[in-house]
Amino acid sequence: MIWMLAGLLVILGLAGGLMLERRARERRLAVLIKRLEALETKVDEEAARRSLQHYARRWRWARTLLVQADLEAERRRISIAVAVAAALAVLAGFIKGPIGFMVIAAIAVAAAFVTTLVVAARRRHAFVAGLPHLLDAIRQSLSSGSSLHQAILRSVGAAPAPVRRYLESAARRIDHGDAVHDAVGWAADQVDIEELHMLAVALEINARHGGAVTPILMGLSRLLRNRARTERELSAATSQTRMSANVLTLTPIVAGALGASMNPKYVSFLLATEQGNMLLATAVTLMLIGVVLIRRLLRLDY
Repeated sequence: MIWMLAGLLVILGLAGGLMLERRARERRLAVLIKRLEALETKVDEEAARRSLQHYARRWRWARTLLVQADLEAERRRISIAVAVAAALAVLAGFIKGPIGFMVIAAIAVAAAFVTTLVVAARRRHAFVAGLPHLLDAIRQSLSSGSSLHQAILRSVGAAPAPVRRYLESAARRIDHGDAVHDAVGWAADQVDIEELHMLAVALEINARHGGAVTPILMGLSRLLRNRARTERELSAATSQTRMSANVLTLTPIVAGALGASMNPKYVSFLLATEQGNMLLATAVTLMLIGVVLIRRLLRLDY
């Protein structure tokens, strides 16, 4: 009963964090619509708003996370990790019973989720960092006389792996006859990266209203570089706050470890008694909620 209550509290905390993340994403999409107005004077605001709102209503975070992580090339390592986790869970089940099995299984699931988050974040940041260079390559290819179709295919083919990873499928669609803005829009829906959505909407606006696409790509590249510079400045300005948050997060863990090493009765009370189990479950739940809230406070929207 105690563990079920603790699990329920943890799930509620995670659900609250996901709701905050969704609201923040919707606010960023609203800001995105305003920024796109500076890239094209003949913007069909109603069509762009309908498209972005339709995208914002989709809640596909799990599938999007797997697409961003792009773990297809890591199948062997994933299979080995799953086999090791299953063996450890079974072994814990034999030694400690169902509780040991559930604990190891929960740790394995949490580790897999955190690993996927880290891998997806790294690859997403690498793509965003390389996207302005891809836009410059497309713009230079257009200046030399190539069509938009040819410029995108050549630039994506010559792009580094972090950028090519998310755009290879769009390039194949373009090569097979799909419209450029449709292919890039499809890739943006699959990957769900704001910067790629900006490119997709800009190409769709150009395809719908006509005109030169080179100024749009130049403005978008400048916008992405300014955004990256702003993020670096914000990261430097909030470094002390982030360090304080890390200290506050680690302090209870370190204090608990020191207390257990000096007086093991503290640990036995928490693990062997019903009151201790309740206190431990409450402490872990509050820590998880605190971590989610601190990370949300440190995330700045601009």
